[in-house]
Amino acid sequence: FNSIGTLEREHNGNIKLGYAGNEVVFAAPHDSDTVSPDDVMRLRHLLNCQSNEASLGNATHLMAVMNFHETRVFQIELDGAIPQVIKPYDPKGEDTHVHKAHDYPGETHHQNHDAYFAAVASALRGATRIVLLGSGTGSSSAIQTFAAWLPEHDAKVAEAVFKTSVIDESHLSESELLATAKKIYASL
Repeated sequence: FNSIGTLEREHNGNIKLGYAGNEVVFAAPHDSDTVSPDDVMRLRHLLNCQSNEASLGNATHLMAVMNFHETRVFQIELDGAIPQVIKPYDPKGEDTHVHKAHDYPGETHHQNHDAYFAAVASALRGATRIVLLGSGTGSSSAIQTFAAWLPEHDAKVAEAVFKTSVIDESHLSESELLATAKKIYASL
């Protein structure tokens, strides 16, 4: 790891990794053959910090098209922009399966979106204006859930969000999504 970042073993056995100006501390390993899914996600987020900054450059106007399966982040200033895609960690592979509540009687499922939302916020960091687009309402709306999560977890990104809009994203091409965001910017 030292060839791309910094690795420091702390006095208590914890391991501190540094990359692209960010640091993450991992608890002392108890079994050298086992890595927790949370640690894998934390490492992915650390390594993704550099690529987020490089891919979005100095973009000041961003659009995030969100759902709970992925977020696509576009630069508004570029026609034909290729989005950065962020997906939540899915260790059980349930993302592609449709489940009905009556299939699991007595079980409640409350997802913790913190790691996913933190990765999205990281991709949006540095933008001066952000448009959030997505489908759904209430707890089924990723943009509403993310917008409520932001002020407590990343106030600067929260301040940059100036519009959230519910759209039928599944029926729009990337060019149509960019055109929608440009109309929103033009109307202000």
